[in-house]
Amino acid sequence: MRNSRNFTVFWLCAVMAIAIALAAMGVVVLFDGLATNHPSNPGYIRLKPGVGLLSLCFGLALLALVFRRGWLSQTLAGSALVLALAFTLLPLAGSAKATLQWAINPLLLLVTGLITLSIVAAIRLPRSWRLGGLASGITVLVGLLSVFSHWHDAVPPFALGMRAESSLILGPMVALTGLVLPFLGRVFHQKQEVPYKGLVAVGVASILVTTLSWHLLRLQHTEYLLQRAEALGDTLEAASTDTYVAKLTLIRRMAERWETMGGMPTEELWQREVNSYLRDFPELRLITILDPKHRPVMIESRDLTYRFWLHEFLNRPGFDDRLEHIIQSRSAHLSRAMDTEDGRAHAAVIVPVTPRPGLSWSVIAVVDLQSTYQAMVRHIDPEWIITISNYGHPVLDTAPQVPESERLPLVSRQVEAHHDTRWTIDISISQNTLPPGERYLPPLLLFGGLGLSFLVMLSHQYWRESEHRASSLKQLNETLNVHLQQERKLRKTNERIVEFSRDILCSISRDGRFIQISPACELILGYRPEILLGTHFHDLLVQEDRSPSDQEIDLLVSGDHAKTSGFRNRMIHRDGRIITISWSAEWSAEEQALFCVGRDISDQLVAETLTRERDQFFSLSPDMFCIVDLNTHFFETNNTFVETLGYSRDELIGTSYMDIVHPEHHPQVMEAVQSLLEGNDVFELLIQVIDRAGNHHWLNINAILSADDLIYVVARDTTGQRRIEQKLKENEALLKMAERVAMIGGWVVDLQTGKSTWSDAVCAIHEVAPGQAPDVDDAIKFYVPEHRERIRNAVQTTAETGIPFDEDLQIRTAEGRLRWVRAIGHAVKDDDGQIVGLQGAFQDITASRQVREELERSNRELQDFAFVASHDLQEPLRKIQAFSDRLVSRSEHLDEQEKDYLRRMQSAAGRMQNLIEDLLTYSRVTTRAKPMVSCHTSRIFQEVLQDMETTITRENAQIHMGELPDTFGDATQLRQVFQNLLSNAIKFHEPGQRPEISVTAEAIDKDQWTLVVSDKGIGFDERYAEKLFHPFQRLHQKNGFAGTGIGMAIVKKILDRHGATVSVKSRPGQGTTFRIRFSRG
Repeated sequence: MRNSRNFTVFWLCAVMAIAIALAAMGVVVLFDGLATNHPSNPGYIRLKPGVGLLSLCFGLALLALVFRRGWLSQTLAGSALVLALAFTLLPLAGSAKATLQWAINPLLLLVTGLITLSIVAAIRLPRSWRLGGLASGITVLVGLLSVFSHWHDAVPPFALGMRAESSLILGPMVALTGLVLPFLGRVFHQKQEVPYKGLVAVGVASILVTTLSWHLLRLQHTEYLLQRAEALGDTLEAASTDTYVAKLTLIRRMAERWETMGGMPTEELWQREVNSYLRDFPELRLITILDPKHRPVMIESRDLTYRFWLHEFLNRPGFDDRLEHIIQSRSAHLSRAMDTEDGRAHAAVIVPVTPRPGLSWSVIAVVDLQSTYQAMVRHIDPEWIITISNYGHPVLDTAPQVPESERLPLVSRQVEAHHDTRWTIDISISQNTLPPGERYLPPLLLFGGLGLSFLVMLSHQYWRESEHRASSLKQLNETLNVHLQQERKLRKTNERIVEFSRDILCSISRDGRFIQISPACELILGYRPEILLGTHFHDLLVQEDRSPSDQEIDLLVSGDHAKTSGFRNRMIHRDGRIITISWSAEWSAEEQALFCVGRDISDQLVAETLTRERDQFFSLSPDMFCIVDLNTHFFETNNTFVETLGYSRDELIGTSYMDIVHPEHHPQVMEAVQSLLEGNDVFELLIQVIDRAGNHHWLNINAILSADDLIYVVARDTTGQRRIEQKLKENEALLKMAERVAMIGGWVVDLQTGKSTWSDAVCAIHEVAPGQAPDVDDAIKFYVPEHRERIRNAVQTTAETGIPFDEDLQIRTAEGRLRWVRAIGHAVKDDDGQIVGLQGAFQDITASRQVREELERSNRELQDFAFVASHDLQEPLRKIQAFSDRLVSRSEHLDEQEKDYLRRMQSAAGRMQNLIEDLLTYSRVTTRAKPMVSCHTSRIFQEVLQDMETTITRENAQIHMGELPDTFGDATQLRQVFQNLLSNAIKFHEPGQRPEISVTAEAIDKDQWTLVVSDKGIGFDERYAEKLFHPFQRLHQKNGFAGTGIGMAIVKKILDRHGATVSVKSRPGQGTTFRIRFSRG
């Protein structure tokens, strides 16, 4: 356990050190790259800010992981991966130079991905060390290859930095980070408490000092390098100026000598002097004299190459103007550099010669600039790369093998030796050729400091843990001393307990003899301890309890029972009494003894018996029993009490009964308790209590106060009784209301006394005062003479045979008004089945009788109308049709207008005939209706289809019909409904469109079903759906579709008679659907 703890602490410190180092280096590199990235800082050795930003992100991510902030750690690591991808793609995007400073090596993208993957795995995967180990191996390998790439030419592609110093920093840092990757999960999921505050403070302080020292050392080396480069630049600038002046002076002296001669030198003089110049000054390649027309008249060169160079030089554009300028200025000039065929830079020293006014010629000497400057820099340290150019034309490069991208520019100087001559001297060094001190010392300082910082952190953590362990040991020692003191006190206490305990404390050997026994044995068994020592416990046991006691001891000794508690046996007192002992015992294998505690429970058994008998009495009682004390707490309850209120016994015992009493009844309860304290018993106390579910119960309570200050309470739940009483009151009120509204009442007749009892409603119907019911004979006198015999016979028959009666009769009230009444009566029998009275109902039906008579009169009038319509109205109509038919047979003598009139008359007569027939059908729906029976719906539909076969064939209609349940109704009228629905569905369609009709059933249950008739016809606007079922209402023009407009009214009237409901859904051009809800047959 300790080794595991130390292992975790080791890697915790390692991860934290790496995290702080990465964050500190990131901040330094960012500051270094951004603050010094200015043209005023040439030659500054810096790391790329993109690497610094990634280092900062990963440092913070690892710190978040150490502090178990998983979401933050994953977010930072993911951000680092996105940034790495963006920085890697910058060169491919062709970004500006200022942006390219953020670019990183593609290998860093791989390293970034592996570190990010390891962080996510450490947080989310239970066995992250496997993935971390794989990532660690790759990361460490990449880091080591990056370090070795500085010394071995075989591995330069693995260099993580753009220069050697970068790789010497990044390689070891990547390798160190890779080493901790397998242990990130262990660090994140570790459970031990770690003093992070002190550890972080030590780590930040030490690593910050290391990082700043590394940064300052780099700055110092950089400044020193720049100072050396500046000094070298000053030297080269001075040497270049001196060389320039010397060459010009040399050629000027030659020209001045020839100028004093007054003309051109002789051939002998020319050869002697020129040869001496070429011999003494190797950098001179050619000397020539140009005549006033700028033509070479005398020339001497080392070889023909320079003559070609001179020819090209003299023919350069603008040379003549340039030469005239030099002659007029009368001063020596050095031309701009121009390469020979072998690529070496040369320049011409031009000196004007004016022997006399009006005569000017020029001396030109060609100088090898590269040789001149090579001689100038031959003693300079080869580590310096010196580049000299003339107006951008390269003259000298001391290290042409080093690419421009691998050079670190330090100093750039502009040398103006003459007003029209400018030279540029650039001093740089190779990125891979820093002096060893400047190259290796900063990384050694950085990583040596990081190692020391890690050791400081580790030492601090171990010191803190040692301090913590020392503190724990000290505390443990103090606790141990306290426990020892407590043990001594407990030993003394135990000795006193044994001495004064009222329980028997003893130990018994394996063979059953007492080894030790407390003084309580004398109090319980009558024997002193010294008498019982060495005695076998069988000598004290009742014969019947010896075998069970031996069996229990065997179970303890064998280990089948760890201990026993509550084992009972009976022992014989010294005076012969039987004492019941309850034992708790445990076997000690070490001491080979049985340690026992025995308690005398003889009195407890008596109490248990009494309690059991009381509980049986409580549980068997249908009433609610409870015992409470004067502090309002429950002491005991019976089963009925807890079952009624829904609480458990444990929930009530010890709690206040005021908690379940309704607040409105608290005063009544307190008054009752006060009355008990005054010596009075409480009877019929009615209060309301609240059960566990929040329901209210009415309790009728009786209570007495006992001598032990306990209140014995008997309660009966009267909630149901009160509800019944309330319901009876409500029913009685409703009954009286029904009597007033429906004018119906009740009556009772006692056959033995002949007296009757009328309800208020019966009295009101007879217009007598309430409660003044006459006897039977007087009550019969209220009926009109022609009905008295009927009611007398009905009453007598019921009284003799028990057959009930229900008669509609007419009475004359006490005020003389005639009223129709309905009298209903039946017999009342006693327990022996003998008829002892009559009772029944009495209702005023005068209003309903008048309505019925009016309805019968209306039906007779309707039948009369139907007769007139079927005979009297149709007779003249038939004659009109007959005479019109005769006119049609003789229509050849009529003109077209007269024929048209005749056709219109026939059409009108036909419509009148249809209208009369439809009216007759409408009127006969109720007058000629047949009884309702169970009808086979599908068969009726099939018959309708056969009757309409001609129409269906003519219109080419397509009808789909499903299985239809049976219907309770009038088959003839149902046939009429189906025929009207199908006829309309076939009729109302667009011309040329084939009618499609569907007949199905839906929403079928045991009592009802719905008929659905839908078509794809012309439809109509649903706003006018109600008009559809009114007589003579048409939703379409009669010219387009034939009909009287009464068919759907007939359907509605038939459906109303059947108790069916109908609904319709339709839209113009989309068809119509009827849904009819029928009762099942």
